[in-house]
Amino acid sequence: MRRSWLPLPTIRSALVALLALAFAPLLAFGLGELLSDYRGHRAAEANAAADAARSIGVATEAFVRDLVRVEYAVGASFAGAGVAPNEIERTLARVVEAMPGIRDMTWIDPRGRVVATTEPRLAGQSLFARDYFHEIADRGAEWRVSPVLKSIVDRRATVVVARGIRGPDGELRGVVAAAVEPDAFSRVLRNLGDGASSVCDSAGTLVAREPARALEWSERRLPSDHPWVRAALGGDERIGEFRSFVNGERRLGAIVPIPGLGWVAHASRPFDAAMSPVRHAALLHGGVFLAIALGALAGAILVARHIAVPLQALEWEAARLAHGGSPA
Repeated sequence: MRRSWLPLPTIRSALVALLALAFAPLLAFGLGELLSDYRGHRAAEANAAADAARSIGVATEAFVRDLVRVEYAVGASFAGAGVAPNEIERTLARVVEAMPGIRDMTWIDPRGRVVATTEPRLAGQSLFARDYFHEIADRGAEWRVSPVLKSIVDRRATVVVARGIRGPDGELRGVVAAAVEPDAFSRVLRNLGDGASSVCDSAGTLVAREPARALEWSERRLPSDHPWVRAALGGDERIGEFRSFVNGERRLGAIVPIPGLGWVAHASRPFDAAMSPVRHAALLHGGVFLAIALGALAGAILVARHIAVPLQALEWEAARLAHGGSPA
């Protein structure tokens, strides 16, 4: 008869093996559930950020279009002949006073010369070289919003929203241009608690961010080379995990296009903060499972000991009898 070199299982080892077989599928199921919860929470956080970014984009475009409508109403009122520059300036001044965030407003003639303005340092200057003026005067655009520019007055960051005014024959009568503080766009951003939101212009320059703070020009230019920002400027949404364009931090969120402006909107949270609830839940569930497993193992050891002690005594008695001992 062939001899087996495998040790015979003890009652204790057999019970532990049975427990392991029972807990293995439970462990696999638990790990699968944790992984599913992790992925589901990650997707939910990213989609919530995408919804926030989209709403920021809608609000940003609405803000610009409202200003364009005001510019059209104002420009149409003095596009005809005979309106003196000082009367135009008074009208523009009332608009600036009524709309927070507007630095100044200017009426530009078809040749690009400033005819009337609420900013005295612009009086008489030519804005012919500005891209937004060319888009309206030469390419027939109704209105344009510029990227963030350095103001020709004081070199501060400025966004210009311009509306062309045309006669019945389509001839350009003039352009109304409003210089907008970038911080004015902060009013449409979302407060995401420990997160952040922002809008970038058509060149990828940071216009405004929440939480708001003063931005140097070099900081404003940081998003311009970010692959997600470039993709959103091309019309594609990007949702999920990415590295911050400000400090390289791991973040969970979205960067989406604002089609009507050619800008992009962003909303995100730090990855660790966004995923902390599901991690805490995983630790809690893992601790509970481990406690149950250890309790079951301890119980199995006690049961095995309760069974093994009398059997071991019986084994010793059989061995004693085999060596000629008297029955006990």
